[in-house]
Amino acid sequence: MVLHYALLAEAAGGVDGFIVGSELRGLTQVRDGAGAFAFVEALCDLATDVRPIVGPQTKLTYGADWSEYFGYHPADGSGEVHFNLDPLWASEAIDAIGIDNYMPLSDWRDGDAITGNPDGFRLADDAAAMRGQIAAGEGYDWYYASPADRAARLRSPITDGMAGRDWLRPGNYPCENGN
Repeated sequence: MVLHYALLAEAAGGVDGFIVGSELRGLTQVRDGAGAFAFVEALCDLATDVRPIVGPQTKLTYGADWSEYFGYHPADGSGEVHFNLDPLWASEAIDAIGIDNYMPLSDWRDGDAITGNPDGFRLADDAAAMRGQIAAGEGYDWYYASPADRAARLRSPITDGMAGRDWLRPGNYPCENGN
């Protein structure tokens, strides 16, 4: 089916982008008897087959479910973490890491019209405040650790517990500056 769609895209004169699959976590997390992620290997092969059809000008990716971003964590109590999609995203046929994620644009709440919004909104349709909230950091600088924290707007910084460093801060990447 995917190859058929790639051929249709080619017949139509090409496309800017092409996704070889989207949110197939039920398949990308399945391991074979040797512990390999056979479906991910098949996606790599598929991307390699699609690349010459759509050409080098077309951006090619897989749209992972948001939960796939953190790798596969088996529910067997082992504590293992497998970055099962890394071979696909590292494939020479793939141009970008794609993650389907639906982050909130702001933390405006209906009650804020009466009590005030701590992020500076004056009204629900405050364009300036909305622009600020789009880059405010929920999900990459901070998060709500629980529903109670969300209700209280108690924001926790996102850090790398193993390295003790904040995420996404210049100078905090292990490969930067020889760190």
